[in-house]
Amino acid sequence: MVFENLPGLILNANAFQVSLQTFPELAQSLVLDRPIDVSEIRLSISHAMIVQPEYFSTPLVSQWQYYVIEPNFGPLTFDVTTTIYRSTGGELVSDFLDVTTGFEKVFSTDSTVVMDKTIGFGNGWNNQPNVSIDLGEGARLDAGAYLVNMSFSWEDRNIFTLRLFGRQAGDNMRSGYDQKNRGDCVYTPAEDMYPQGRAYTGLGTGPWDGTAEGSIGLGTTFRPAKAKVTDCVKPGQFNDIWNQGDIYLALVGRSVMAE
Repeated sequence: MVFENLPGLILNANAFQVSLQTFPELAQSLVLDRPIDVSEIRLSISHAMIVQPEYFSTPLVSQWQYYVIEPNFGPLTFDVTTTIYRSTGGELVSDFLDVTTGFEKVFSTDSTVVMDKTIGFGNGWNNQPNVSIDLGEGARLDAGAYLVNMSFSWEDRNIFTLRLFGRQAGDNMRSGYDQKNRGDCVYTPAEDMYPQGRAYTGLGTGPWDGTAEGSIGLGTTFRPAKAKVTDCVKPGQFNDIWNQGDIYLALVGRSVMAE
């Protein structure tokens, strides 16, 4: 049995971010309409942002000189701690989540993932996962509402971000990740094709100090993750339009109803 939150849909975003320093946790809320013995999670990574050491000591407006977007890299080994929370009243679609209230942890495990290379630009738009997270003995998830959280770690600090495929939706016209600037891009808003859930990024435990070794840390609170509107991307500039949405995520396992 395979549960997909975005089955058969054309994905329109390839920049939901995972970063050791600023976005070490990426989560997706979802609703299961039947039980599943889940043993694997599948994701689709689009590309990596590779930086030079100078990136971390350079002002924001000049950092573009010290990074490259790389769709074909590897091999890459990274560790993932997957934690699944069942909602006991917590909202799945919200501007803020705190898993200490309204959620119950039902599963957690550590996994190591080895990737030869990403599938590259263009190939993941049609739901082609290239990452498999083995959940070991796995867990039985009853029908209900869940938050699947993944905490990432890898050794190569030159890999600043991994970026995942998904779908962004909304009509935001403000630019910048925090939408603090006036935008100048006109685009056609995309429909939210999975209103039951949303992608989230962890807020950590403190601010990032700007160094390669620093991090916001792993906490219990989350805000919606965002991805760039591809029609509004301007390389080398920092006025991109970002919208909330969903990462592509598949749960693989055995249907309990088949017993």
